[in-house]
Amino acid sequence: MARGRAERLIVVGGDRQVGKSDDTRAAYQALVDWAGSTWNCSIEPEYRWSAHDYASPDLLPYAGRAPGSEAILVATGMHKWGLTNGTAAAGVLRDLILDRDNPSAAPYDAGRIGDARSVAELIKNNLKVGKDFTVGHATRVLTAGLDHVEVGEGGLYQHDGRTVGAYRNQDGELHTVKPVCTHLGCSLT
Repeated sequence: MARGRAERLIVVGGDRQVGKSDDTRAAYQALVDWAGSTWNCSIEPEYRWSAHDYASPDLLPYAGRAPGSEAILVATGMHKWGLTNGTAAAGVLRDLILDRDNPSAAPYDAGRIGDARSVAELIKNNLKVGKDFTVGHATRVLTAGLDHVEVGEGGLYQHDGRTVGAYRNQDGELHTVKPVCTHLGCSLT
């Protein structure tokens, strides 16, 4: 190690489906334990980040015009390959905007449906999303107010007859926001 320079380690990994496990801390700890045993050292993370990384049924990203719209362009389903697939998707979108041909446009077509297996997987996943949405919405409506937000947790809660986004930080402070998308002003409830 050079004098005056701290060593840092960036660890990326772990795999869990959003909604299947509510214990985010356990997922973080499993990654810390793995890194510690792999490098035979004690690790104290400075930062943690978790994201939902959508994968399409055929594992190829969707990039192009949104089905049914000439004006909306989409790029999603990078399946943990955002650096490479995101670059390819950006090229597809760029060429759509500039009205140029792109050899990657066909396999990435955002309107593709796929084979029978892909369609079956899509239907199965969307039925699960519908069920989770309905159960989650009903649970939020029926759950207690902000006094039940635990340290390190957040979500949508009922407060004074309104739905609010709330998070309680490690110091026990409660933070609330109006759950409205700052991009288009859509309700996030």
